Amino acid sequence: MIRELAGHQLVPPEKNFRWRGGEITRLEGFADAVFAFAVTLLVVSLEVPHTYDELVVAMKGFFAFAVCFTMLVQVWYYHYIYSRRYGLQTTYVIVLNAILLFVVLFYVYPLKFLFTLVVGGLTQGLTVSQEQLNHMFSSAQQVPTLMVIYSLGYVAVCAVFALLYHHAYTRRTELELNEYEALRTIHAARFALRPAPLSAPGWHGRKFPVGAGQAN
Repeated sequence: MIRELAGHQLVPPEKNFRWRGGEITRLEGFADAVFAFAVTLLVVSLEVPHTYDELVVAMKGFFAFAVCFTMLVQVWYYHYIYSRRYGLQTTYVIVLNAILLFVVLFYVYPLKFLFTLVVGGLTQGLTVSQEQLNHMFSSAQQVPTLMVIYSLGYVAVCAVFALLYHHAYTRRTELELNEYEALRTIHAARFALRPAPLSAPGWHGRKFPVGAGQAN
């Protein structure tokens, strides 16, 4: 009941785009559950700290957590807007949603690993201990591999949204999209395919710490 109120009354629709999504569907509910589980996986520690030192270590990890949380919320919001705009429940849409949720879950740990490294490096060990940073890589060859993994996840998410919006555009007559809505839809499909960043922000041109005594 609360979810229905949030979908129809508490959250205002877009001014110039008619929302065609009706009641919250099982697909949207399932997606919300997956995003919630993904956020749970991002939590620094599921165990309550037993000492003050453990509490400080856990609190330092929340800077990287905040970055990853913001990125997940952004993906969830894009998914929410798409569902409200078009309300499509075709087999094609269901398959693309399944792919999107799979990618989100699969990339939670790589995302957390990357931004723990980035935030720790930018803060010079204030949020992550220097010892932990030094042991995150055992060789320099692992750095570009991490960037490839991150970029593939980014591209996969963008590609799914591009396909979703393109599908909505192909059904513009059935959805009764007006000229403005159709233009917004095809623009969203093209915008989703914008070039993906190939390196993590703040690390361009920087040297990654590699574990002492390990092969480079």
